[in-house]
Amino acid sequence: MQLTFHPAAAAAIENKSVDLLAHIEKLEPAHQPPPPFQSERVIAAHLTDKDIIGSIRAWGQDTKGRRIFAFIHTVDGIYGFTEDGLSRLKMLSTEILKIRWVQDFLSVSFIESTIVDWCEAAFKADSHPLFTEAFSEKSEQAIQRVTFWTPVAHLDVEQSFAFGPAQIAPMTAAMFDDLESRSVQRSPKHANDIKALVQKYREKMQGGAAVVLEFEAESQYAYEKGLALAADAVGLLRFFSPGIRMFWVLCPTALLGSEQIPQAQALLFRNGDFISATEKALPKAIASWRLSQADIETLRTRGLNELGQLVAVEPKHEFHSRLRSCILALTKGSTFPDIADRLIYTCSALEGLLLKNTSEPIQQNLGERMAFLIAKEPAHRASVVSNVRSVYKMRSEYIHHRISSLEETELNEFTINAHRAFMQALRHMKFQTPVDFVDALDHLKYGGGHSG
Repeated sequence: MQLTFHPAAAAAIENKSVDLLAHIEKLEPAHQPPPPFQSERVIAAHLTDKDIIGSIRAWGQDTKGRRIFAFIHTVDGIYGFTEDGLSRLKMLSTEILKIRWVQDFLSVSFIESTIVDWCEAAFKADSHPLFTEAFSEKSEQAIQRVTFWTPVAHLDVEQSFAFGPAQIAPMTAAMFDDLESRSVQRSPKHANDIKALVQKYREKMQGGAAVVLEFEAESQYAYEKGLALAADAVGLLRFFSPGIRMFWVLCPTALLGSEQIPQAQALLFRNGDFISATEKALPKAIASWRLSQADIETLRTRGLNELGQLVAVEPKHEFHSRLRSCILALTKGSTFPDIADRLIYTCSALEGLLLKNTSEPIQQNLGERMAFLIAKEPAHRASVVSNVRSVYKMRSEYIHHRISSLEETELNEFTINAHRAFMQALRHMKFQTPVDFVDALDHLKYGGGHSG
C-alpha cells in the first residue's frame, strides 16, 4: 500500500512539523511529593529500568505549574513540550487528519506517537528526513489487514451468520484448540504459559458468540474501529433479544466485560465467627439468548437483514443514521436493571424517531404518529395514544417525585408498542431523511390508510 500526500497538504504539514520541532525545550519537572499514606493494595508486578523499552514518555507539571510532556532524556537533562508545544502538536495532528487515507486507517494515538518519534529522532540527529516521508513510511508498515474478534456476553449461536459487515460466530472448542496449537508451535519454550492463557480464554469465552470483522488498519485504529462497530452490532442485534418486549426483563447481551448484572454480596458472622457468604443477582428476570440456525432464518423474515444495514461506519441515508441511533438507545435501556432508566431510554428513542424537532408537543405528536405507524383500527389507535399519555405521566412522576412503583400493564403495553414501531420503521428504509418519514406518517394521519 502506497500512502502519499498531495503537494499542498505536504507543504502545510512540513511547515507545522518544523515549527513543532523548534518548540522542544528543556524541562524542569516539579518535585513529586510522596503519597500521603502507604497503600495495602497487592502489587502484581514490579517494573525496573530494564523492563522499559525505548525512551520514557511522561506527562506532568513543571516548576511553574505548566503542563508538560517529557520524551527526550539526555545527559544534559530532560526535554519535551510545554503547553505551547503541545498545542502545536495538536495542530499538526489535526492537519494530518484532514487526509482521507489517514482518517480511514490510522488512530489519533498512532499519529501523535509518530510525530513524537520523529521529533525525538530529529532532535538528536544532525539531519533528518522530511516528516511526511517518515510518516508515510511508518504508516505503510503499520497498516495491515486484520480479523477482529470481539466476544459477546450472554449470547450463544449455533452457526456463524452475516449481520451487515460483521459475522456473528460461535467461539468453538476447535477454535481454541487451533489457537493453542499454533501458539505453541511458534514458541515451544513457552508452551505451559500459552496453555494456561488459552485455558483462561476457554473459561471466559468458549461456547459463546463473537462479532467478527475484517478490515485494513493500524493496530490501535483496528482496535478502536473494531470495538465501535462490534458495540453497534451487538446493540442493534439486541433488538431481537427475547427480553426486549418485556420491560421487567434485563437484557445483558453486550460486549464481554461490559455487561451489567448488578449483584449483592454479603458475609454472615455470628459472635465473630464466619458462618456463610451469599451472592445474588438483583434483577427479577434475566434474558438468556441462544440462537439456532432456525431462529436466524425466522429473524431474517422479521427484518434482520435490514437491521444489519445499519451496522456501518457511514449509513447510506440520514434516516438510516437516525434509525440506528434510536434503536441503539432503545436496546441500551434494556440493559439497565432500573425500570425508570429503561423507560427514559425508550421514550428518548421514540422521540428521536417520531418527532421532527424538539419544539413539537411531545405526547400528542408521538402518540398519534406511533398509533398510525403500528395500528389499523381506530379503537386500537386510540388505545395507543392513551397508553402514551399514561406512560409519560408515570415518567414525569418518577423523575420529579421518585414514586416507588409503576403500572405494569401500561408499561408492558408501551414496551410492546415501542418495539412494534421500530419494526415498522425497519420495513420503511426507503426514506432518506427523518422528516420524510414523519411527513409520511402525518399524511397517513390526515389522509387515512395504514403504513403497511
